[in-house]
Amino acid sequence: MSAQRTAPAVHDPVSLEVLRNRLESIGEAAGAALERTAISPVVVESKDYSVTLLDADGRLVIGTGQVQFHYGAASHAGPPPGHAGRRRRVHRQRSP
Repeated sequence: MSAQRTAPAVHDPVSLEVLRNRLESIGEAAGAALERTAISPVVVESKDYSVTLLDADGRLVIGTGQVQFHYGAASHAGPPPGHAGRRRRVHRQRSP
């Protein structure tokens, strides 16, 4: 048997809009935290950053920040599509 991943169905436009707004607010909060804690003047002064949330296949879900062309590059930063969840785990042995 193989487990297939299916996206939950959003049944009405109101639920979809609530979800979209929540995801955008998460991205904006992540961007604010990045800017607030950054050391580099590139981030702090020129705001050269973006925050993206990708699905398991590397597709853009949300993107926030000043530099929107980063969104397209983010999808190439992870594993290729179809390889989500197949990362090799490193098992460390604990000392007695």
